[in-house]
Amino acid sequence: MAHFRQIFRASYFLKNSCRYTSSIPHNVAEVVGTSHYLKYNYTVKEKLINLGLSNDIALKIASKPEFSTLNDKILDAPFEILGKCQFGSQSLTELIETHPLILLVDSKRLEKTCINLLSVFKKKYAYEILLKSPEVLNENWDSVCDKLKYLQEDMGVSNLDIVRHGILKHSLDQIKMRHELLKRTGKYKKLSPKLKLSDKHKLNPVINKVLNSPAEYFCTKVAEISELEFQVFQQLYNESEDSP
Repeated sequence: MAHFRQIFRASYFLKNSCRYTSSIPHNVAEVVGTSHYLKYNYTVKEKLINLGLSNDIALKIASKPEFSTLNDKILDAPFEILGKCQFGSQSLTELIETHPLILLVDSKRLEKTCINLLSVFKKKYAYEILLKSPEVLNENWDSVCDKLKYLQEDMGVSNLDIVRHGILKHSLDQIKMRHELLKRTGKYKKLSPKLKLSDKHKLNPVINKVLNSPAEYFCTKVAEISELEFQVFQQLYNESEDSP
């Protein structure tokens, strides 16, 4: 008899492990387990699955607060725009899984940014920028171009390094400030465009360490100054930029 009770309890739990409740919106479902409780937007989950995402990724996204009351039809536009970029289904899945909020970006802004990126970069590079520097979606294109121009012309950074190290996620002010400090300490020199890339890396610190390293590492290992000196420089630099 005890054995049959265990079977009954197990079947009852499985039957009721995914259900709707009257206390939450009709498009929100609950997944209940022994140590797991999750609310998710059912219609968004189903839409994401229909658009090609796996059940696990769709559930992960649909359970985010930003998607809890979202109308699933809103997802059509970003998928159509990103689909036109022809990044490939695997890359598209990776992008959405890594940055699901990209689906909530204004569709006109998303489309314009994608078009602009593809007009300057190869398809592979445009995809990597969205993956590693999604901040570009919150900037106007002129600002992105200003960063590209400064990195390429003033710092001699290649497009490959800009893309693979996610450099465009930084503001132009941040880029200029660190570059200026390295110039003043003699750690960064303007090099001839004809110089080989391997030689550039020998003469200047790699851009990944210049811009992606934490402040402590940057000042002590790259600029080779104390943290206090770096703080003083930042303050003086910001004051000079703010002054008319």
